[in-house]
Parts: sequence; C-alpha cells; structure tokens
Amino acid sequence: MKLALQYEMQRPSLDDHKLVQETLEQCVLADEVGFDYLWFVEHHFLTDGAALAHKIWEDLDADTLCDHAVIIAGDPDSCIEAIKKHEAIGVDQMMVMMQTETVPHEKVMKSIELFGEHVIPEFKTSEKAKSEAAD
Repeated sequence: MKLALQYEMQRPSLDDHKLVQETLEQCVLADEVGFDYLWFVEHHFLTDGAALAHKIWEDLDADTLCDHAVIIAGDPDSCIEAIKKHEAIGVDQMMVMMQTETVPHEKVMKSIELFGEHVIPEFKTSEKAKSEAAD
C-alpha cells in the first residue's frame, strides 16, 4: 500500500508566510516518517470554497462514515483498520489528508508523527511480505 498525504493549504487565520512555513515543516516530517507521496491542492478564485464542503459534512453521520472507512480517523489502530478495508478490495494507493484550516500546526505535526510511527510501518511490512511471497 502506497500512502500519500494531501494538503489544501487553506488556513485563513494565518498569513501567507506562516502558512507556507508550517506546510513545509509538515511536508518534511511526512517525508521523514515514510509517506510515499505529497499532493497539493490550491483553490484559486474561491472566497469560501470550504463552505459547501462544510455544509455537506454537517448533514452526514461521522460515525457511519468511519465505520465504512469513508473517513479514516481516530487512533492509529482505527486508521489501520480503515485502510485495511480499502486494501482488502484491491486498493494499493491511499491519499490521506491531515492538515485542514481548523487544525493547529502542532496537532497536525503530532498526527503525522503517529501515522509514521504506527500506521505506515503496518503497510510497509505487508507490502514487503507480499513482494517476498511473489518472488
């Protein structure tokens, strides 16, 4: 399983310099802990592009979405379990998003660290075992 981290770089509470600085720190950490790819999304010409997404999410039940692995959230074991649901049906690449406009930088850094310490190794090990079995 290849794991990617997606960034939207939207934090209205930060000035542009601080936003780029924090995003780069998160990217360096993501690389260090073993993410395979980083993806950036920029929303030009949107004054409040998140408003529609927020409205949609307000109408959905987060517990149900987590149970069905639509959302991968919670502690490392919950994230592993959710990703394994995707892997079981043949998904071999997964893009996750941790940085949002409402999560403080320190919490994003901690999430990346936990993902790198607990979740990524689970899938690197299974990927290596599959490769060895094929040989």
